[in-house]
Amino acid sequence: MKKTATETVYDIGLIKSPSPPQNLSEHIRWLTEKLESIPEQFRDAAKVEIEATSSYDCPSLEYSISYERPETLAEKQNRIAKETVISEATRLREIETLNRLKAKYPNQNP
Repeated sequence: MKKTATETVYDIGLIKSPSPPQNLSEHIRWLTEKLESIPEQFRDAAKVEIEATSSYDCPSLEYSISYERPETLAEKQNRIAKETVISEATRLREIETLNRLKAKYPNQNP
């Protein structure tokens, strides 16, 4: 199964992302520009996410535009390398736990 990567076209939470225009006509043009920046084959699946949040009684708005695309070969290799490291670390941790339990309960047979 092919994995996908999420590309964020706009995220209001990023410091370098200016707020979208408030004027409706300008906002529509702005959205059109964001849509046109997405490769054509992924445009129909692009998503706009708008969520109101509150942290420490301070309300805020999250606004993002993103799309999914197939991961690149480099991303796949990077993901597999990370998964291998995590898997090996888990295996070593489990062996360490097993050895500690064997030392604690030497006469126990499963």
